[in-house]
Amino acid sequence: MPGPVAAAPLLRLVNAILAKLLALRGRGWRYRNRPRHPGRSRASNLAASHLYISEVAIVFLDIDRGALRAPSGDLPRGSAPLAQLLDATKGRIGLDDYLARVRTAMARPLPSLAQLIDSEKGGTLLICGGGPSIGDLAQLKTLRHLARKGGKVWAVNKTHDFLLTKGIVPWGACLLDPMPWVAGYIKRPRRDVKYFVASQCHGDVFSALKNANVYLWHAGIDVDGEGYPVKLLAEEYPGCDWHVVPGPTTVGLRSIMVGYSLGFRTFHLFGCDSSLKVGEGDARLYAYDKAKPKDAPERWVTLRTRAGDQRFLTNSHMARQTMDFEHMVDQIAAMVNQRQMEPIRIIVH
Repeated sequence: MPGPVAAAPLLRLVNAILAKLLALRGRGWRYRNRPRHPGRSRASNLAASHLYISEVAIVFLDIDRGALRAPSGDLPRGSAPLAQLLDATKGRIGLDDYLARVRTAMARPLPSLAQLIDSEKGGTLLICGGGPSIGDLAQLKTLRHLARKGGKVWAVNKTHDFLLTKGIVPWGACLLDPMPWVAGYIKRPRRDVKYFVASQCHGDVFSALKNANVYLWHAGIDVDGEGYPVKLLAEEYPGCDWHVVPGPTTVGLRSIMVGYSLGFRTFHLFGCDSSLKVGEGDARLYAYDKAKPKDAPERWVTLRTRAGDQRFLTNSHMARQTMDFEHMVDQIAAMVNQRQMEPIRIIVH
């Protein structure tokens, strides 16, 4: 029989699993609210029956590391491992077009992200994606509470306008997707908001934000083992300000690395569900009105753990985001241990 449909977003559970696993391996990863039991040693505490992660999830300690990939054994009927969806995820523009857009963006009279490096040193960034969970009243209450405590609200894509309808003004907004329809994502730009726009974005995006406070950054990509556009920028724009930010494929996760460049070290993720909210007769990918991507087929997937199977409806883009999140966590942990990065905290709501 198929496992139950999970009530919590997929990325929230995956984050809890990874936080626990990295803690058990002694890696450089921080998480919140691990219960301590008086009179027990550190080893005994890690052997407790469960850990509380990020105030929202309980995860049993014996979850299998391979759960995020194709699990062993037969999957419930109608489900598939996340990795099966990844073949459907392809880059949206070619390398030549990508480099042409970098050159065009560099010709625009825009300030660079490089001018703000470490300007928010040690701060807290509240990254808001468009997943259904961000529309929950409890999530919005938590977001407002963290913002009052000094966290900076960061909106991706159409979440900018959605937050404004809730009376929440973002500190910053980020765009990454190269498609032309992204120009319609932010219809209510404000002068008191910083807009971080990747150079690969369509020209119409820059036109739509021509009167806004835009900062240019470059999304680093890897093609056949070579990193772009670092070489192009170094050779063709000597003496100019520019900053390349590598990282995952989706704007929500890449925002963690953009935020790190700005100096933030604590990251709260809202609405980065990586799964659809299944209700009676419908399945919502977003908290607001936005067309589902036509190049992202949907499928049920199963997250298999020794605590039991949980089923999620997701699409190829969100499957990639989930796998990217696991890879990013491993990379960050390794770089922290090698003292190439400062420790950071990620809390998925």
